[in-house]
Amino acid sequence: MKVILLSSHVCGIPVLHQLCAAGVLTGVASIDETTPYNLPLEQAADALRVPFRRMARPDFAVELAGWISASGADLVLVFGFRWKIPAALAGIPRFGFINIHFSLLPAFRGPDPLFWQLRSGGLGSGITLHQVDESFDTGPILLQKELAIIPGETRGMCSARFAIETVPLVNELLKALDAGTVAARVQDGQSGSTQRRVQETDLAINWEEHAATDIINLVNAANPDYQGAVTVLKGQEIRILEVTPATAAGQAKHLPGTIVLSHPDQGVFVACLEGSYLRINIIATRDGVISGFKLAAMGIMPGERLSTLRTAQFGDHAKNQPNIKL
Repeated sequence: MKVILLSSHVCGIPVLHQLCAAGVLTGVASIDETTPYNLPLEQAADALRVPFRRMARPDFAVELAGWISASGADLVLVFGFRWKIPAALAGIPRFGFINIHFSLLPAFRGPDPLFWQLRSGGLGSGITLHQVDESFDTGPILLQKELAIIPGETRGMCSARFAIETVPLVNELLKALDAGTVAARVQDGQSGSTQRRVQETDLAINWEEHAATDIINLVNAANPDYQGAVTVLKGQEIRILEVTPATAAGQAKHLPGTIVLSHPDQGVFVACLEGSYLRINIIATRDGVISGFKLAAMGIMPGERLSTLRTAQFGDHAKNQPNIKL
């Protein structure tokens, strides 16, 4: 069997190594734009002496079709590729195009399923391998593997773990394709869910509505790909990258977002809804990434408030969001 890996994300590296070791990898294709997500993929391919192509969007379908035909590829494995695959290409390789998706479809269709799963606080997830059809993430399911989301892990940690867990699933797929034992299961179009591409407004902490657990989930979902959950301190936007639940005995009732304790030896503690508290461990500002301890040492005082960044304040931030497809 000959396989082309179509990917624009670093999560494709474990599968790249697996396919190369199995002697089935014809090459790797990605988008023409060099990003922090696909550059490591290119470097891994170069280190393994695997052909790596960058394709421009206007011509990528023609170029990819030619490469598939010239190489005799039997399968195109799609893993974190942001562009829609034209239906006309599906019939060129013998086994078509098969996509790797980080959810148990039909739940959490869309470009960044792990963000939404982490943000919602769910602990059950998994990996789906499905045929590519005319829409995103709607093709017949070939294989699935249930995986738990570990409480407290960030999106980056979760995606790295899922990428490794993908390797045995792809091995199983290749064996089943060779043996002719793959059983496709059509997705139920009436069930499941589809999530939009993450917008800047999805990253904002709403201190008046989000409970402490909601904020923890959002912070983990936004780290590292979205640079953290967004809030405002002293009129300046900051990004929160890590928080932990905390207790603050003897504290009077405070408005959510109020800093109730700030000390260089203890860190910064903030009030949330329903009398709960969080300790702010790591934030990112325009001046750098710093700890809560350093934030306290810089003079942040009890009584100051973190506030919600309102929609009108976002401006052009949304244009800078990473274009992720997993």
